[in-house]
Amino acid sequence: MYTSKTLRKIRKILYHPVRSPKILIVRNDGLGDLILTLPLVASIRKAVPTARIYLMTHKSLQTLGTLLPDLEGVVADPGCLLKRHRKGKPGDLLTAQERQLRDEIRAHNFDIAIFAYAESRSAKIIHSAGIPWRVGTGRRLFSWRFNVRNPLSRKRSRMAESWHNLQMLRYIGLSAEYVFPEIRLNDSPEEVTKPYIVLHPYKRNGTALAWSLQNFTKLADKLLKGGYRVILVGDHVDEEILKTNFAGLLNNKETELITGLTIRQLFILLRSATAFIGNSSGPLHLAALAQIPHVGFFPQNRTSSPSRWRTLKSEKTIPINQYLLASKFPMNCITCIGPKCQFFNCVDSISVDSVMQGLSAWGVPAKAVLSRPKKQNTGEQKEGEPLATAAKKAPAKNQKPKKSNRKAAKKTNSAVKKKKTPQ
Repeated sequence: MYTSKTLRKIRKILYHPVRSPKILIVRNDGLGDLILTLPLVASIRKAVPTARIYLMTHKSLQTLGTLLPDLEGVVADPGCLLKRHRKGKPGDLLTAQERQLRDEIRAHNFDIAIFAYAESRSAKIIHSAGIPWRVGTGRRLFSWRFNVRNPLSRKRSRMAESWHNLQMLRYIGLSAEYVFPEIRLNDSPEEVTKPYIVLHPYKRNGTALAWSLQNFTKLADKLLKGGYRVILVGDHVDEEILKTNFAGLLNNKETELITGLTIRQLFILLRSATAFIGNSSGPLHLAALAQIPHVGFFPQNRTSSPSRWRTLKSEKTIPINQYLLASKFPMNCITCIGPKCQFFNCVDSISVDSVMQGLSAWGVPAKAVLSRPKKQNTGEQKEGEPLATAAKKAPAKNQKPKKSNRKAAKKTNSAVKKKKTPQ
C-alpha cells in the first residue's frame, strides 16, 4: 500500500508545526544487522530534525543505543520474539513478557513504526500496540499487519543490507540518503605506545561460513613477528575454545585474550586499534562503525556475500574487494549447501597473504611502527646508559653554529679579541 493519500497523511505527522513525530525503528536480531540499520536512523534525523527516534532491539544490544546521539531511547526486547531467544523458556514467562512489551510500546504513543527486520511476533505486538502507521515488508504471510508495505525482496538481492534498510524511507515520503551514523563518547582515545591488532577468530552461530582457527593462528604468528601486539576477543562461552586453539600464542607476552566485553567496551578497544580482522559477524561491523581498517571473510554465495553484507562505508573506506575477502571458485550459488558442495569450506581458501594485502591497502604497514614521546638530546649521559650512546647524542666540537646563531657567535669572538689586545 503506497498511495499519494497515504504520503500526505504521513507527511502531516512528520512535519507537524507543534508536535514532534515519534518514530520506532524495529531491529531485534544480531549486532551486525543492527549496525547496518543505523544509517536509517541518521537519515531520518537529517530529514526530520525534530523527530523523536526510538530503537526496539534485543536487551543484549541496548547498550549500543547509549553511543548514538540521534536516538531518544531504546525499547528492549526481553527475548520473547525471535525463535532463538524464546528457546527453553516456559510459555507463561513468554506470554507475560509479550504483554509487558506491548504495554510499554503502547505507553510511548508512537506515530510510526519502521520494520528494518520483520518477523511475525514483533509485527503482531506492534499492531496490537496501536501504532497508526506500520512500515514493513510486503512479502510475508503476516504482511497484512503493515499498512505501508515495501515490495522489494532481500533474499536474492545483490544490494547491501544498509541500502535495503534505507529504502523503507521512500514509502513514507523521505529520501533514502545514506548518512554515516554519529557515535558519541565522553572520554578521549587512550594513547597507544605499541600498536595492536584485534582478531575475532571464533564465529559461533552458523549464519555464514567462517575462516578456520588454524588460519587465524598463522595470521597471529605473522603479526607478532611484524612487531604488533595481538588481542583476541570473544564471548565468555568462547574462552575455553580460544585458550585451547591459541595455547601456544598465548604464551607470548604480546598476545592477550579478552572475553565478555560489553558493546561499549569493545568499541573503546577497537577505536584505538591499528586494525581489526574477523569473520562476517557483529564485531567486524562494529570496527567499521569505529572507522578503523578492517578485513573480513565471507563465503561466495549471494545471500552471504560481501556485496550483500558489506560493512558501513565512510570517507576512509577503500574498494570493497580489497578488505572484504571471499573465495573465487567457478560457481554461482545463491545459498550455501554446506558439506555437499565440492568447494566446501570455500572461505578457508583465503590465504594469510591476502589478509596482509588487505591491511596494506588500508595503509597498515607489515612492520609495526612504535610511537614514542619526543625527547630533547642534551648529550648528557643518563643513568644506566652506555657512554658511547650519550656521546653519539652530543653535538660535535667542530660543528658550525646554525645560521640563526652565527651573528651572535661573531660578536662574542670579536669581544674576546678586543680584551686580549694590549692598550
